[in-house]
Order: sequence, then structure tokens, then C-alpha cells
Amino acid sequence: MPPACSCSPGLRLPLLDCSPTSRSRSPTTGARSWASTRSSSRSARSRGASSAELRRRSAGSTGFSSRRSSCSFSRSSRSTGFGRSSTSCHRRRTSCQATERSRHLRATEPGSGQPGLRERRPGLRRTPARPLGGPCRLVSSSGWGRTRSREGIVSRVAIVTDSAADLTPEAAKEAGITVVALEVSFGDDHYKAGLDLSTEEFWRRMTAPDAPFPKTAAASAGDFQAVFERCLSDGAEAIVCVDVAGTLSGTIKAATIARDALPDREIHVVDSGSASMGEGLLAQVGAEMAARGASATSIVETLNRRKADLNVFFALDTLEYLKRGGRISGAQAAVGSLLSMKPIITIKDGAVESVDRVRTRSKARQRAIELLTERPVERLVILHTMSEGVEEFRNELLGRLEGSVDKAHADVYPVGPSVGPHLGPGGIGAVVLYEA
Repeated sequence: MPPACSCSPGLRLPLLDCSPTSRSRSPTTGARSWASTRSSSRSARSRGASSAELRRRSAGSTGFSSRRSSCSFSRSSRSTGFGRSSTSCHRRRTSCQATERSRHLRATEPGSGQPGLRERRPGLRRTPARPLGGPCRLVSSSGWGRTRSREGIVSRVAIVTDSAADLTPEAAKEAGITVVALEVSFGDDHYKAGLDLSTEEFWRRMTAPDAPFPKTAAASAGDFQAVFERCLSDGAEAIVCVDVAGTLSGTIKAATIARDALPDREIHVVDSGSASMGEGLLAQVGAEMAARGASATSIVETLNRRKADLNVFFALDTLEYLKRGGRISGAQAAVGSLLSMKPIITIKDGAVESVDRVRTRSKARQRAIELLTERPVERLVILHTMSEGVEEFRNELLGRLEGSVDKAHADVYPVGPSVGPHLGPGGIGAVVLYEA
């Protein structure tokens, strides 16, 4: 039986004779063996030996069987380029290794059915590859990001946020972010923001004549726990939850309670110190890091560091809605409304503050642009509450920006149902992430 190929278990291929004995023969040794064979043959003929006896003695004296002689020719012809045995074996060995590697990758995917391995889920889709051979992100129907390297999945971190981040369903799905909906009420009608109440429908009801003033409520701990458990059951090994500032909402407390209810799992809750797309930008940064294979701890450290580079400036028509929503005091609203002044607000350390007041809407927008462009900008999102002149505001702001911001992708977002009741219609501004 010829020796078997060791490339793959159960696959037996004939190989060249590569034993130490055959490899150690030098050309000189071979010449001496051939000379001794001829001498032995002559003496045998002189004694009248038969042809069969001569062939047997010749094979025995050289130490090669007919099979080994054939292999020796193939091996020696490799240097001259005439033999194909070694090339064919090399190709078969390479094919075996490729088959084994492919089978291993399929086995380590969820779905192999082998002990200790999970089933492959058909719901995963591959997004466009990253440059320089970087990992490509896999996005499941539940929305959390997974990362694959050449050796397989290297990191599974789910990014979760709440609907106060004002991410559109399309943006959240593209980034692989799961959104927990806050509650919005119009009188006795209760809705889940972004689920059964869209941004367009919210503003239609908000601006309708004689409409009741909408109220918002934080998501419950049960809502967060259900989302956490779904992400974990879908395969996430860790969760990073980015929430609206704790000074503005009780949402982060609910997320913390849900985290504590799952003590044996790695779940991190991050206070964004902001709201609307200030919170949304941080969630997107976290999702991008998760897609590159970063650990949950590394993501949390980066988000806590980068939120100091985050700022929001928003020009309002009035402070009345902030007062009615309980986000500023009546005295603050009275001062801001003095002489019909137009306030520019910001969120600093989780608190809403009025940074300036001007007399007209156009001056308010100009002042907001001045505040937004004080430092080089890395990322930018335009926000508005069903305001006019959004495109003109965007173009003027982009024309004055400095930094590495991608101006072609400076997105425009309407403020959603979770934050909109506190700002009211007619406002415009932006969220910026300054360069570190």
C-alpha cells in the first residue's frame, strides 16, 4: 500500500517516496550501485544464471523496487522540469488544505450542527467590504452589529440606544443599532415613539389646532431587559447601551435596573450627557467601533472620552415648550421671552442652557452657525423641528466649517417624538462632534 496524503483525514492519495533512505542517496552512491549491479550481472551470466535471477539480483543490489525506481525518476526529473508527479501532488495537497480551511470556517459559523457549535442563521447579510482588507460588518434582523475577520467572528458587541437619540429607523438599521422606544402621549392616546408613532405623524398632531400638549415618559426597565435578552439570544457577547442624559430623563435609570437584572452578562450603560442626535452620534461611533471588532470596554472608554467633544446649538422660536415640558423654569422662560427674543440653547453637562438671545429668527440662525464653527468639526448633523429654510441653513453652515468633516454626508434629521415636545416647531440647529 503506498503512503497516504496527510492533508486531510480520510483522503488517501499516492505520494512520492520521500523516505530518508531514498533522499540520502547521492549521485556518486547511485553510480557505485549501478557499477556493482553490472559486475554482478556479468558474473552471474558467466555462471549461467537465468534472466529472472539477474533481474532479481539487480533490484536487490540497488536497493530499489520497481515502484521506488519510478518515484526516483519523478523526483529527479523535478529539477529538469519534465516530471509532473510532484506538481500534481502539490496541487492535490493545496486543494486538500483549502477544502479543510473552508470546512473549518463553515463549522465555526453558527449552524454547523457539531458539538459546541451554533447553527448558522440565514438572516445575516454582508455589507460592503472595508478598505485594506478590514473586517466587514454583519447585521442581523435584530439590529446589533457583528464583526468578521479572516479567521472568523472576532467581536460581538450589541449597541443599544433609546428613541431620544432621534435616529431614523433606516439609520439605526444601517448602523446595526437597536432602539428602545420611549412613550409619547396625546391626552389619553399613548404611543411608542418610532414604533406606532412616526416623526411625521407626531408633528402633524403637534401642530394641529386645539391639539393636547404631548407628554413623554421614559422607557421601562422591562423594555430594556427584553431588548437586552433578545440581543444576547441573537448571539451578542456584550452590550453597550447609550442613553439620553440622566439629568433630562429617567431612561438611564431604567437601563441600569435592566442591566442589574442580568448580572452574569457583560452590559454597559453610558450616559451620553446629551439628547437627540448628540446621543445618536455617540451611538453611531460605538456601532462603528463594534463593526471593526473593538471590545465593549474599549467602546465605553472611547464614548466617555468623546462626549466631551460633543456640542448642540439650537435656535428656537420660543422657550415656551421647554417650560411646558419641565426642562427649564418659568423664570428662565420669562427672561427668554422678554421683548420677543429668539433663544439659542445648548446642552451642557446634561443640562439645557440658553447661551444667547437675539431679536430675529435670521439673527438666531446666524448666531447658531457662529457657535457651531468655533472649532474644527469631525462630524455634523443638522436638526430641525419642521422649520423653513433648512437647506439654506445647511449650505451656509457647511461653507464655514473647518476640519475633517465629510460635507457630502452632513445629514439632516427632523427631531423626533421623544424630544420634539420640548422644543416646539420652527427650530433649527445642529449637533457637532469636534475633532479630538
